[in-house]
Amino acid sequence: MYVPAMNPATLAFISLPPTAYDHIINPGNLVFMVPIGGSIAFFSFLMALVMVNAKRNEKKDDYKNETIQRIAASPDGGVSVLQYLREEKLEAAKKRWERIRLGGLILTVASPGLMVFMFFFNRAEHDPDHDYLFGLIPLLIGAAMLAYTYWLAPKE
Repeated sequence: MYVPAMNPATLAFISLPPTAYDHIINPGNLVFMVPIGGSIAFFSFLMALVMVNAKRNEKKDDYKNETIQRIAASPDGGVSVLQYLREEKLEAAKKRWERIRLGGLILTVASPGLMVFMFFFNRAEHDPDHDYLFGLIPLLIGAAMLAYTYWLAPKE
C-alpha cells in the first residue's frame, strides 16, 4: 500500500472527525465566554466585599453596644450614656461635613483641568464649539458643596 508523504501544507486541509467538544472549543464562543466570566468574577468580588463590610459593621455595632453597657453600669450611668451618644453624634456630623468639603474641593480643583483638556481636545479636532464650558458644571457643584459646608450648614 502506498502512503503519500505528508507535509505541513497538506496537513492543514485534512479535516479531523468531529468530537463532542468541538462546540465548546469553537473560537466564536469566546466572544460570549469573556463577558460571562468577567461578570461572574465581578459579582463574586462584589458579594465578598458586601459580606466583609457587613461583618465589620456588625463587629463595630457590638463594640458600641458593649461600651454603652459598661458606661450605663457606672454610678452615673444615664447621664454618661446620653453624653457619650451626643458626642458620638457630633463626631459623625463632623466627619460627614469633612467628606462633603473634601468632595467639593476635589470637584472645584479638578474642573479647570477638565476644561483645559476639553479645550485642547476640541482644538485638535478643529471643532468651533465651546464644549470645554461643560467643565463649569463640576466647578459650580464643588463650589456649592463648599459654600454649603462653610456658610449654610447648621451649626453645632
